[in-house]
Amino acid sequence: MEGQIPRSMANCTRLETLDLGDNMIHDTFPSWLGTLPELRVLILRSNRFYGAIGKPEQTQIDFPKLHIIDLSFNSFTGKLPSQQFENWVAMKDLGSDQLAYLHSNTGFKVHSFTWRGSLNLTWSDSYDHSVTVSNKGILTEYTKILEFFTAVDLSSNKFEGDIPPVIGTLKALLLLNLSNNDLTGPIPQGNQFSTFENNSFEGNSGLRTTSVKGMWWKPATIFNLQKMKARTLHFVSDGR
Repeated sequence: MEGQIPRSMANCTRLETLDLGDNMIHDTFPSWLGTLPELRVLILRSNRFYGAIGKPEQTQIDFPKLHIIDLSFNSFTGKLPSQQFENWVAMKDLGSDQLAYLHSNTGFKVHSFTWRGSLNLTWSDSYDHSVTVSNKGILTEYTKILEFFTAVDLSSNKFEGDIPPVIGTLKALLLLNLSNNDLTGPIPQGNQFSTFENNSFEGNSGLRTTSVKGMWWKPATIFNLQKMKARTLHFVSDGR
């Protein structure tokens, strides 16, 4: 596919999964898709999307049920879309009702979703809402995938500026990938940020983690402090 995403897709009000990855689509971020009340998975990776992701187009909540969004390997620019993050309410909390199967959709066809970086995700052939995650050689199967699995992949773009702390309010967010952009400043601490692996932020030369007595370390130098047995920390002075 090439060109722009047809606006007529805004009429697909029962659409739950939209996978347009690995095409030649040349367009800006389709924020108008946020009007789709049932959209849970949005895959736009490896296309020619460009420009900044601006404010939501409407006053009500956009993308109210969005669980997975993959915008990796495009040419998005500007700051990370903090106001969009605020709207992704399905990533903020998981109620018991969200752990139910979508029985009416079990006959839907195959979709694939690859987490660029350390993770590979593949939908099952029968589309029974399960997914197998390969992370550093360890296979994990998640069931009821559309109901609880949440992931944001904005890697390999041209985003710049700070990481918005609002991401920390996405308490149901399981996977985050902001690697290989032009992000700068400190990595926010606490809240949901404490659950993300260090490689979620690598490839951003201007990022740094929490200050320790006036010193900072960059994401690429550490992977997981809690699991680390013996590793050299390379500190960079912040000039204080």
